[in-house]
Amino acid sequence: MKNFSNIIFVVLALSFVACEISEPDDFFKDDDPLQGLTTLTVNASKSVVMQTTVVEFTVLDQNGSDVTSQANLYLDDVQVNSTAVEMLEPGVVEVYAEILDPATQDISAISSEIEVEVIEPSYTTKMLIEDYTGAWCGWCPRMAQGIDDLADNPRIVPIAIHNGDSMEFRLEQVMATEFNVQGYPTGLLNRDTFWNRVSADAMDLDEPVAYLDKVVGAGLAINSTITGNRIDVEVSVGYDIDMSGTRLAVYALENGILEDQVNYTNNYGGDYDIIDFEHNHILKANLSELFGDAIPASDQERDDVFVKNYSYIATGVADVPGMEIVAMLVDEDGKVINVQKALAGTDKDFD
Repeated sequence: MKNFSNIIFVVLALSFVACEISEPDDFFKDDDPLQGLTTLTVNASKSVVMQTTVVEFTVLDQNGSDVTSQANLYLDDVQVNSTAVEMLEPGVVEVYAEILDPATQDISAISSEIEVEVIEPSYTTKMLIEDYTGAWCGWCPRMAQGIDDLADNPRIVPIAIHNGDSMEFRLEQVMATEFNVQGYPTGLLNRDTFWNRVSADAMDLDEPVAYLDKVVGAGLAINSTITGNRIDVEVSVGYDIDMSGTRLAVYALENGILEDQVNYTNNYGGDYDIIDFEHNHILKANLSELFGDAIPASDQERDDVFVKNYSYIATGVADVPGMEIVAMLVDEDGKVINVQKALAGTDKDFD
């Protein structure tokens, strides 16, 4: 009996030891409802974006096949009904995907979470209108009137690029060729689309204003001083996100030039010849390369501020008062990302 008791004790002791030895950290893994599921991978078109940017998501199975159409996508645990998602709220968004078994509606495959950072913009969105015009052009007052109608909006920056008159910009034809300008007047919005008219007398004012709804990832500041007939300009470019291939274009503009204007419209009183018409925002000179100076790749990263200096010597001291400096950041396709303007001799900080 004593031997039997010893045998029982030994068996129980070994059983206890065996249980302790065989119980790994994932002992309860079999109770995990997701254990053993097929692994998915979620990819985002961008991992760091500005607010209102649309991010495209794709889902791949463990073999690398695209199963996006079969997957349910979740952002911060909320299912979305599209794989192209406009990111509205700033912050870090956690994203994952799952696939349900069509028969049981149980989860059959799931991904790990990825993160997309959504950045609230630091800079005000502004937009550029380039007006290809001439004092001889009878329909050009239509576009001049459209620009005047938008003059109260400080976020809209106009440039008048003259052809065939005393205000003609020396490289006007180079610019016209670059942007496929076929006639006069032609309005170019952010070097992206042509500005349309709504009648013989009026432009579509909603088109340029719509650009102001876009969120941009960079902004500009202009500081300038005047010494005699010389304008020294410092332009700064600030980046909210990493960019590549951006260029900086800087121009000097004249204002208040009086020259008779032919007029086929009912604008400005409807006179055929507008005597001493006041021409403004006239492109006088490019301080940078015509289509922009390249910015070093190392200076186009998030939170970077790139600074470049320029100078312009006007024909005479009398030409300087009232001149404007316009600086724009363009992307690798030549389209305007953001633009800034300031009167010569003044400072315009980031806004």
